[in-house]
Amino acid sequence: MSIIDHIYLLESVHHHIEHKSTGTPREFAARLEISERKLYRILDELRDLRAIITYNVERSTYLYSNDVRINIHLRIDQFDSNKTKGGLFSKNLELLPFLAVRGPELVADSY
Repeated sequence: MSIIDHIYLLESVHHHIEHKSTGTPREFAARLEISERKLYRILDELRDLRAIITYNVERSTYLYSNDVRINIHLRIDQFDSNKTKGGLFSKNLELLPFLAVRGPELVADSY
């Protein structure tokens, strides 16, 4: 899975949890077209970022127990090969866009 696909998947998981529309873990994984194990790994990633995620058995949905907002920043820059000096790939830099990815971060709502 590419980093872009993973970002879209994180956004989708967040959207469903935020709207309390996940269903059971099996249903949620099927909706996302991933395995249940992968779903659990993604939930663990979000928990590592301090999201408090619980499962409500009565409503059959995951939900956040704290205020969570996800900001994912993706920046793609292309270097000017004329300004690059040295390095093993200096001849081919015009063919290699630089991908700088800043990881997802959870930000508490301040308003």
